[in-house]
Formats: sequence, C-alpha cells, structure tokens
Amino acid sequence: MPVDGFMYPNEVELQWSVLIVLYPFLTGLVAGAFILASLERIFHVNAVKPTYRLALLTALSFLLISPLPLQLHLGHLATSQLGFDDVTGTGLENASKLTAPVPARGR
Repeated sequence: MPVDGFMYPNEVELQWSVLIVLYPFLTGLVAGAFILASLERIFHVNAVKPTYRLALLTALSFLLISPLPLQLHLGHLATSQLGFDDVTGTGLENASKLTAPVPARGR
C-alpha cells in the first residue's frame, strides 16, 4: 500500500505472521519458568517446590527453540546473520568483505 505525504503511525495496518508473534510468547514462557524455578532454588519458597524440576526443564527446553520462529521468518539465515541486504542472491558472494584485512593508517 503506497503512502503519500504525512501519515500517523496508526494509519497503516501491520500484518504480523504467526512466527513473529510466537517469539515473544516463547521468550515470556522461558522467563516465567526461570522465575518460578529461581523462587524455589534461590529464594527458598517451599510453596513452589513441586514445580521446580518441571519449570527448569520447561525453561531450558523452550530456551533452545525460542529463536527458531525468528530464524524461520527471516528465511536466508546466512544472509541475515552476515548482515547483507542482498535479497536476490545468497549474500555469500560478499562474504570476502568480512575477512579482508584492514589497511593500516600511515602517519
């Protein structure tokens, strides 16, 4: 949808995919599980002692898979991780720029 002239931020409707919405949900789940596990282990709250192992296992397992929705949404992982803006190619043809030596400054 082309926009001409000035517009307010709420005049354009953003369409977020499920993958983008899933990332904050999973990271919030990880944070909540870590807080629940730390209540028992660090602060010695005995009321949450039965949930300690489940909370720790949930936090660690979802911590491993929580970046996957963002990586799947980006598509070209090699391109996005190297910081290239090349949409048509793989972006690896510019990888030599990362390893090129920096010339020394003469004084």
